[in-house]
Amino acid sequence: MNENNEERRAKEWLESQGYIDIRDLSKERKDPPDFVVENRIAVEVRRLNRMDDSDEGIETDENALTGMIEEVLENAGEPPGDYNVEVECQTHGVPLETRTDKKLVKQTVAHFVAQYAKKIDKALQSREHLKPWVTEWECGIKLRFSSGLISKTGKFELVDVEVDPSGWVLPDSIDNINRCIVKKTGKIQDIICLYPEWWLVLVDHNVFVPESWEQDRLQTIRDGLVDTDPWSRIVVLNVSDCLRHVDLIEQPTQD
Repeated sequence: MNENNEERRAKEWLESQGYIDIRDLSKERKDPPDFVVENRIAVEVRRLNRMDDSDEGIETDENALTGMIEEVLENAGEPPGDYNVEVECQTHGVPLETRTDKKLVKQTVAHFVAQYAKKIDKALQSREHLKPWVTEWECGIKLRFSSGLISKTGKFELVDVEVDPSGWVLPDSIDNINRCIVKKTGKIQDIICLYPEWWLVLVDHNVFVPESWEQDRLQTIRDGLVDTDPWSRIVVLNVSDCLRHVDLIEQPTQD
């Protein structure tokens, strides 16, 4: 099994905690666990995402929208003026109707090329600062176009697609975290005895998890967790910055 993005983030976080002796069992096809630290800490890694009752992740919608937008951008060709344009997409938790969305994306890219490209080209030539162009449709999908450097290989590049968790409340977050705990606990039942300590690392994708300074909300999540045995540590990592993390099991303070 090749190291996936979640495993990379988890390994980066372990290294940031000062650990050097990290064995990657997933690469050796000997997982679970995904990692063994100092021959004593077993670390399991899982993507934390918004899931429905069938245990399907919301990234199903994200992947469909990503493929559709990438197809539209590829067919759009190069932006006028030989500059790069980064495109980001965000949706506000709405159902995605692919055919309708594809038509809207095509219209938006065409409008961008016809109307806004000239302004970007002029600004880049004169080295002026130009704010990104953002458009949002009634269906809840937002596209953001950011101009880049002039290049001989200027192109549209999709850099991010995400479902905005706005409107989600703590019970939703608790439910999704608990799904991960239950599933991972079941996976390791027969091998718990192999290591004295087990950690669960969840890499957050579109689930509202409070920062460490939001103590009241964080405590609400802690109080709502299912049985956390045998995990001695459950950590949620920010998907874009593994240094931003929270412990869902309160750790003893060090004197």
